Amino acid sequence: MPTASNGGRNSKGTEDKASALAVAGSRINREGLPDATPAPDFTLPDLAGEQRTLAEFRGKRVLLVFSDTECGPCQALVPELAELHQLHQANNLEVVMISRGGEKANKDKAEQHCLSFPVLLQRRWEVSRKYGIFATPVGYLIDEEGVFAKDVAVGSKAILALV
Repeated sequence: MPTASNGGRNSKGTEDKASALAVAGSRINREGLPDATPAPDFTLPDLAGEQRTLAEFRGKRVLLVFSDTECGPCQALVPELAELHQLHQANNLEVVMISRGGEKANKDKAEQHCLSFPVLLQRRWEVSRKYGIFATPVGYLIDEEGVFAKDVAVGSKAILALV
């Protein structure tokens, strides 16, 4: 059975036909939501176990980044996001990361990089599904009114270019 981590490939590295057909026939948006779309709200726990929502950041620009502790490019992006957050915090920009992976792995990552922005824990793909994207790293820039200011950014360079 294919999993998200193997990308629909079997143990020999070839694409599993059933997986390819399931994805091709799926009605789930996988391209991301376009700019000028209101950002879907969500409620997720942060690393301290507190429930956080996107709505609590209204009035600020939000760089929302989807990450995974098992994603190499995501791990390479973390120190750059920490620096970006420090540089732009006074400019009404909040960085918010929605991360997959275990709580311990995410806490270790946050501690290692001295992250001062919220890291929220997504158990499966529940928020990714609302945002129409199932890859990492992916980012959205959300304006002060809660609307996407630009199209979805896929990959580290594109995410950093949003700001």
